[in-house]
Amino acid sequence: MSVKISVIIPVYNVERYVKRCIYSLLNQTFTDFEALVVDDGSTDNSGVILDELQYEDVRLKIFHLSNSGVSSARNFAIERAEGDFFCFLDSDDTYEPEMLEMLLKEQETNQTDLVVSSYSYCYEDSRQKQNVDCGFEGVCNKNKAMWLMVQPHGYRCYLFTKLFKKNLVKKCGAILSFRSKLRMMEDMVFVVEYVERCQSVSFINKSGYNYLMRASSAIHTLNKVESIKAFEIVLPFMKQHFDDKCNDAMRWTYYVALLGYAKEFVKDGIFPSEQVIRNIAVERNHFIWAQKYSLKGYLKHLWEELELRCRLLFVIK
Repeated sequence: MSVKISVIIPVYNVERYVKRCIYSLLNQTFTDFEALVVDDGSTDNSGVILDELQYEDVRLKIFHLSNSGVSSARNFAIERAEGDFFCFLDSDDTYEPEMLEMLLKEQETNQTDLVVSSYSYCYEDSRQKQNVDCGFEGVCNKNKAMWLMVQPHGYRCYLFTKLFKKNLVKKCGAILSFRSKLRMMEDMVFVVEYVERCQSVSFINKSGYNYLMRASSAIHTLNKVESIKAFEIVLPFMKQHFDDKCNDAMRWTYYVALLGYAKEFVKDGIFPSEQVIRNIAVERNHFIWAQKYSLKGYLKHLWEELELRCRLLFVIK
């Protein structure tokens, strides 16, 4: 029996949050969906909780795999999804009750290839909620859409705020998949490669997704390294398929990421690779003439690079 939307939920060691996540999906105002919930080898009680929930609703399809990472879990679900559209939900986050209805209504109204909504940050430590105002709302082509999602603030290349078409994910036998070797920002790579297949994209400046900011979350040096790997995949692809404005926006984000990566290494007393230092210089020189996110931001990053190079004098290679 076919369904309209397949919601893909990878799960790993989220026993405190997963039940709340699943119930936020089951309580949707739109009901014609299936949930493909993939337990990626959890070592806590997440798998047990999922097995109990499965008896509450036939729309829940629970799978248990040995641990192989979030990308492999998502790819496993994509291969088995029956819906005309895909959504992705992280297992510690929640939907607002009208999330699926809002996304699908927008798609049916404008017949766009991708629908993107705003989102909210929910801070676990303070229990405060911050709705993100993304500014633009409407329909645009793939270049403007990509530019909007690469901006430092706004819609972003997040996976979880989007409604994807199955026939574009599985276009002409060329199935888009998540790169299992990436441990960070694999969603950005997937979104960029999907948008390249789009003719038009809808943006809704209304939040239907609650992104949990956990008190225990931290940015580690390893995450910075993995982020750089994702950019190294995306940048050549964008140069081939998107306009200069999009490319400059992504390169700006890459420039900022490179600086952050190098600063984290220096903070830990480690000398960044010569290639990273050279890449920082390449991007800095590019933005002397290219379109910057802001002149103030560029000057700020120049100062950060100067400080970085001064600190490198005291770091042993």
